[in-house]
Amino acid sequence: MANLVVSHQRGLAGWGALVGLLPSSILAAILMVVLASALAAFNYWAGRPMGTPYAIPTSTGFRVLVAVSGLFVMGSLFARPVGLDWVIVACAAGAVVSYAIASFFHYRSTRR
Repeated sequence: MANLVVSHQRGLAGWGALVGLLPSSILAAILMVVLASALAAFNYWAGRPMGTPYAIPTSTGFRVLVAVSGLFVMGSLFARPVGLDWVIVACAAGAVVSYAIASFFHYRSTRR
């Protein structure tokens, strides 16, 4: 179950970074809220059967790489006003890759 959650979160991080490519900032903001809500709901749904819907993973490597993934997503949003579309795509790839590596640390620390 946890592997399914982490794989979906990688996708949501990548899509969140690609939101910067949308021409409308209002549409991009709405889509980011929807993606963030989906991520929170999916975490809650996966953690509830295990009795830990609000637990924060203890693996330092996981937490650091998730923060890096978040920085990539924020970087892609700041690259939009400058007009650097290639940076947005690179940030999306960075978000997915850093979250993929984080999922390895999460699996290694929990074996789930």
